[in-house]
Amino acid sequence: MSTESEQAHTTAPLLLKAGVPLATVQRILRHSDPAITTKVYGHLDVEDMRKGLDRLDFAAPELAPAE
Repeated sequence: MSTESEQAHTTAPLLLKAGVPLATVQRILRHSDPAITTKVYGHLDVEDMRKGLDRLDFAAPELAPAE
């Protein structure tokens, strides 16, 4: 049988990796302040950061042809 703390330590990273917003995870875990959630579970590994950056679109916007 696992404790509530052990369940939180399993659930929180899974939710965050699935893209659930930090504020939502904070509420699920019943933390009084999002800073607590960030401090305990906000760490990202390099692969997570890489995937996040890959979602950004750095391509220059296409300009409309001049009339």
